[in-house]
Amino acid sequence: MPKPDAALIGRNHPLVAELADHVLADALERGGGTFPRSSAVITRAVDQRAAVLLLRLRYLIDDGVLQYAEEVVTAAFQNSAGRIQWIGGLDDEPLRLLEVADADVAGELAPQERINHVKWALGMLGADSAWAEPIVDQRRAVLEASHARLRAQIGGNRVAIKPQPPDVIGVFVLVPKT
Repeated sequence: MPKPDAALIGRNHPLVAELADHVLADALERGGGTFPRSSAVITRAVDQRAAVLLLRLRYLIDDGVLQYAEEVVTAAFQNSAGRIQWIGGLDDEPLRLLEVADADVAGELAPQERINHVKWALGMLGADSAWAEPIVDQRRAVLEASHARLRAQIGGNRVAIKPQPPDVIGVFVLVPKT
């Protein structure tokens, strides 16, 4: 319950917009600033090093008129014999891992150690040119099914969904406490 003398501001208030602009600009600044888009933490939440990715997926949707759509999803992986092994599904399990890791931080890493762990995760992605296919295929199937249900209700053309290469927006590495 807000205090009686408190002023409530909504999401469209200029103060909120200015703060959001500042946070976004800082996060996109080279070197990370106050709001980095990558990091690593020691935690008891994992038994094996894992990376949680924040991904922007983009699609061209064609139903006679070409449209553009995008979404942001989280995905997590571990190294299994030098290959990416996805952990759980999209969003739920990666977000759960981040929440548990945040609540169960077991130590600090030096800046260079954090950099090395993030480089490990990016190196895993770079070593497999098809790393995103399972994620993109899963999301495309969900979008196609959603559009098919909508088209069944309202009519219209079948849509063709063409995924574009994903953008890695954030990389967060969870390092097990040894």
